[in-house]
Amino acid sequence: MEIFAILLMPESWKKSANVPALVRLLQAFLRKAPHELNQQGRLSSVLGIFNTLVSSPSTDEQGFYVLNTVIENLGYDVIHPYISHIWVALFKRLQYNRTVKFIKSLVIFMSLFLVKHGPEKLVGSMNAVQPDVFHTILEQFWIPNLKLITGSTELKLTSVASTRLICESVSPLDPKLWGKMLDSIVTLIFTARGGQSGRGA
Repeated sequence: MEIFAILLMPESWKKSANVPALVRLLQAFLRKAPHELNQQGRLSSVLGIFNTLVSSPSTDEQGFYVLNTVIENLGYDVIHPYISHIWVALFKRLQYNRTVKFIKSLVIFMSLFLVKHGPEKLVGSMNAVQPDVFHTILEQFWIPNLKLITGSTELKLTSVASTRLICESVSPLDPKLWGKMLDSIVTLIFTARGGQSGRGA
């Protein structure tokens, strides 16, 4: 795992031109040997890389690639100690320097988190950082931007997550938000089907 150790060194990430290739390599390591992250503070180093990448509009998408791979391949018990730090980094970027691209990536990440770990853990971990922040993000960012999601995998992921959110949440959404979310889900599904029909034609 010597290459992995070199990959986690901050110096390796200083040249932005190298970032996409480094992210792909890091993703490959994370998928092949996720258990290695529990050793020698490696997960902390990986999340440090995510934090650096996501803080800049030029590399935030690459940061989400790293974060999504971590969420996909590690159990909640492993990532739980770091969850609050992840949300703080995302909320900070959302507050001070958000872009449409960032918001879409955030919605996809939250959807992946929900599908992997359930709505209760998603809502609870977010609200633990800032009380009722989930409701705010749902109303101001998730629902309005759900219709902007593109990509076959992303469309399926966000539609499944959004459906689970309105059907499985321990604390039901208020009727107004429930209706808006349902409308966005329907639009999303029709978008997905339209894209499939277009490819079939």
